[in-house]
Amino acid sequence: MSMTLYLKHATQSDLARFVRDGVYDADLGVEEERHIAGESFLRLKELELIYVAGEGRAAFSPAAREMLFDHFDLMRRRGFGVKPMGSPAAPVLDLHESWHMLHFLFTGDAWEGELPVATLLAGGREVGEDLGYGRPRMLSVTETEDFARFLEPLQVASLTARLDGQAMKALGVYCVQDEESCADLRDDLARYFPRLRSFVGDAARKGRGMLIWML
Repeated sequence: MSMTLYLKHATQSDLARFVRDGVYDADLGVEEERHIAGESFLRLKELELIYVAGEGRAAFSPAAREMLFDHFDLMRRRGFGVKPMGSPAAPVLDLHESWHMLHFLFTGDAWEGELPVATLLAGGREVGEDLGYGRPRMLSVTETEDFARFLEPLQVASLTARLDGQAMKALGVYCVQDEESCADLRDDLARYFPRLRSFVGDAARKGRGMLIWML
């Protein structure tokens, strides 16, 4: 299954609640994710039953299982049979697998960096429980404004010039296999960076903070 990073607008009352009570499953769409994961497992078992009992073939290998789970995950990310997370009152941005590339292009590092440059992976205050890839992080209104100011002048063209498949692979940047990966990375950058800049800027203009988490 892929590692996906989400951002969500948070009002002042949301931020106060996160500090006081932590983060609920409903805040993150975790219930939907767990339901989808369960459905994927059931689909896989159903396919295997047909394949083995119906066709008289061997059970799926670990590699085949992984491939099918990836297929189900791709369907999920493209929205097949999945209710969208969030609401007009609390917009959610799904960066899919572009989060690590974006952090590298902002900071030049895989995980570290000064704030607000490194906000995507290192900013904010941890709240709630570990979801498997770390705890959700809450950005204050000020931190959101700082991140928005950092993002605002950046352009896709200048960020594209920073793409370095060899360096990114050496640092272990997610989904970077070789220089040929850069073609896909350029497409992801052109798709997701403008959305990120617009999303964070909108939160800042509305006086909101944000919640960031990974599933």
